[in-house]
Amino acid sequence: MVARAAGQGIRVVIDACVADCSDPKPREARRSRSCRVFLEHIRSLKFAAAYTAELKKEWDQHSRASRFITLWRTQMKSRGRLVMAPPQTSLRAAVADACCDRRILQPSEIKEVVKDWPVVEAAVATDRRVASLDDAARARFSRLSARVDALRRVVWVNPEKTGESPIDWLQRGAPEQDSRTLEYWRQRSRRHKGR
Repeated sequence: MVARAAGQGIRVVIDACVADCSDPKPREARRSRSCRVFLEHIRSLKFAAAYTAELKKEWDQHSRASRFITLWRTQMKSRGRLVMAPPQTSLRAAVADACCDRRILQPSEIKEVVKDWPVVEAAVATDRRVASLDDAARARFSRLSARVDALRRVVWVNPEKTGESPIDWLQRGAPEQDSRTLEYWRQRSRRHKGR
């Protein structure tokens, strides 16, 4: 894990889908409001946003179409709160190996893991915090955590799910709670299958 700069807040990896959904869209008013409020709290509570080069490209695509995201990123950058996470080569190899285990993932899911990898890679390299609307990705990586120890303590919150209390979590400093980790989600899934 890369050490935080002096005075820098906890680094949260924000999936590009959160940026995309933060723009007001009449059909998705509740979702876009949830994402906007979440990002505003990231900014106002002095968190940092971590990303990889691949994730930055996704964000760049979403920023072009959104005034809100363009302003948010500009403000975060001017405050020194956009953090580039280094590649995690050995972790990438461990995840690739675990992807071959058909007891964990189906072959059709591997493409999705590759697509979502930059989010998890940045989280492991920084403070192990992810904000994403993609519950299917959370489920896939939680299953992979059975074989890849570094994934177990990754904390994942969905800004849209009020039951996960995402704003309260930020206001409390984004603590590493067991009930938000990929390990917890893996065990929870196993318990539900056993019923």
